[in-house]
Amino acid sequence: MSRAFFQKLAATLMVPIVLLPVAAVLQAVGFLTGLGWLTAGGQAVVFHFLPLFFALAVPVGFAGGDGMAAIAAGTGYVVMTGVAAAVAGEAQLNPGVLGGLLAGGVATWLFHRCHRVQLPEFLGLFSGKRLVPTLAALAGVPLGLAYGAVWPQVVGAVTRLGHWVAAAGPLGAFAYGALDRLLLPTGLHHILNNVVEYQLGSYVDPATGTTVMGEIARFYAGDPTAGKLMSGFFVFNNFAIPAIALAIAHSARPAHRRRVTGLMVTGLLTSVLTGITEPVEFAFIFAAPGLWAIHILLTGLAQALTYALGVRLWGYAAPMFLINYPLATRPWWIVAIGVPYFFLYYALFRFAIRRFRLPVLGQEPGEDGPAPAGGLAPAVGVIPTAGLAPAGELAPAAAAPAPGAGEAGAGGARPGRGPVTPDLAAAVLQALGGRENLRSLEACMSRLRVTVADPDRVDDRALMRLGAAGVVRLGGGALQVVVGGRAEMLRAEMERLLRGEAAGALGEAAGAPRSATPPASGPREPGPGTAREVVLVAPVTGTVVPLEEVPDPVFAQGLVGEGVAVQPAGELVVAPCAGTVAHLFPGGHGVGLVSPEGVEVLLHVGIDTVQLRGQGFTPLVREGDRVRAGDPLVRFDRAVLRAAGKEAVTPVLVTNREQAERIEPLAWGPVTAGVTPLLRVVLRDQGRPAAPEARDRS
Repeated sequence: MSRAFFQKLAATLMVPIVLLPVAAVLQAVGFLTGLGWLTAGGQAVVFHFLPLFFALAVPVGFAGGDGMAAIAAGTGYVVMTGVAAAVAGEAQLNPGVLGGLLAGGVATWLFHRCHRVQLPEFLGLFSGKRLVPTLAALAGVPLGLAYGAVWPQVVGAVTRLGHWVAAAGPLGAFAYGALDRLLLPTGLHHILNNVVEYQLGSYVDPATGTTVMGEIARFYAGDPTAGKLMSGFFVFNNFAIPAIALAIAHSARPAHRRRVTGLMVTGLLTSVLTGITEPVEFAFIFAAPGLWAIHILLTGLAQALTYALGVRLWGYAAPMFLINYPLATRPWWIVAIGVPYFFLYYALFRFAIRRFRLPVLGQEPGEDGPAPAGGLAPAVGVIPTAGLAPAGELAPAAAAPAPGAGEAGAGGARPGRGPVTPDLAAAVLQALGGRENLRSLEACMSRLRVTVADPDRVDDRALMRLGAAGVVRLGGGALQVVVGGRAEMLRAEMERLLRGEAAGALGEAAGAPRSATPPASGPREPGPGTAREVVLVAPVTGTVVPLEEVPDPVFAQGLVGEGVAVQPAGELVVAPCAGTVAHLFPGGHGVGLVSPEGVEVLLHVGIDTVQLRGQGFTPLVREGDRVRAGDPLVRFDRAVLRAAGKEAVTPVLVTNREQAERIEPLAWGPVTAGVTPLLRVVLRDQGRPAAPEARDRS
């Protein structure tokens, strides 16, 4: 997986982790005050619902925070755990953080693949995004069956490990510390801790004559052997974790440093004061597995050292160090070991992050940088074009149908019949008074719920001609447009158009004055054979990834064009189709092509590679050259990009998407340059009139 993926994952994991400090405070206050119900509230977050929060977090990071994607993740997780608990015979089965990430990942994948699927009219209520929770629930069944079959065996193995730990001396202590960190993402470390803390060993309390079991009870009863397995965690919680937090904060890019420092300071205080370490650990364990492996070994070593030195103490957090100090044996060794550990951890993490540019939290390139005017995130340098639509600007499209153009309107598409297209969305928006008249837009069952600034600008008859079954005016600018089961799809398409992610027959919907006269056009039927398509082959050998995973918001949000990206395994860029080289970017890191059919294609090798000023790139064509599919365009050196810290992921974009009826990915996963079909571009009917001043707006 790409560095960009792990950068996004590290940031995503911080979403549920920010809940842990308050959960820790609830536990600590409840413990100190004796308010059990307060402790129970904090424990519910940490021990019972944390995997669910991780499931919900995945769509936040990988689906743009879409609410329906999060509902799908929660649905899939609930079904998965319910099925698993029934199969395993455990009412409170906890699949751990990895289980939550698995459910969230599956739901997010389904969202990206299916959120625009349109079902037949009688199933229209379940079209689009509303289809995804249903699919996620169905996917939760096999996931739950697998979990339920495997989990009891895993839990049994961990329990047996816990009993072995008690009899293995310093080696057992090392294994306990290492396993505790190794099992952290799975949630199984709680089971291991439960065995050690509440089940291992027995001791007769001389004061009461009762037999107590487990490290904690035996420690408080005065057992001289209890507490040795737990003392090393004071080194880990109070010295190692703060050092990691400071190293990550100090290594963060300047654009992220304030945000990351706030998270890490909160995390280290949570570890020191309450013993909860996840806010810091989840900032790096998935993104930097090498550091995690070292962390596992050093935690085991701390446990072995304190065990061998005869240190007895229980409690994890600093307040418990003070509370249990009178009952401890040789507690000063914790500080003597902890201080060198602090400097060792800090130096190790700081060096590794800076030297190897590990994609831990805070290393995302420009994610939080200042946004330019217009609210767009920083772009990939300046992208000059020769006939290619400029980034961030809505491409012009066919004009909206004139009033009286016939009942079909919008090219024959109606809200309740046929596919929901950008043209239809634009026509409905125009009938609602245009972009500037719209104040809110929602979909509920079969209706668009709309609030407008001026109700008099809403054309009821135009909405009816477009297929609406009725328009209900509620007063105060609020109205409902009854459009059938495709209301959600129509709302989504209208919002895409408003955001500039889709271009249709904008006309007045794009903000033109109400009095503007659209081009005259009567009803027309597309003639036979007018539909055309162009198939683009992969321009570089590698692995296809969704455009949303490109670590640059201008590409990821589709502001430059629509398409996919390829994570290169090769170093030669070839023409994805026949055409003319319309533009060769300075330095050769990007090429713009125009096919004979008029499809404008942009190939951009890497992210921020404009800063290399041609270093590592060898152009093999010139502007104006005619090429065939598979002809070499540019050769680049991935080693040069890697040494400069640049991502090599290559977006493949259709920039004049307003000319396309649809753009369909044909391949996911491995592709071969010049061979594997990558995108199908189905062109619009050429009889459709073009918007005036189509190229003068730039």
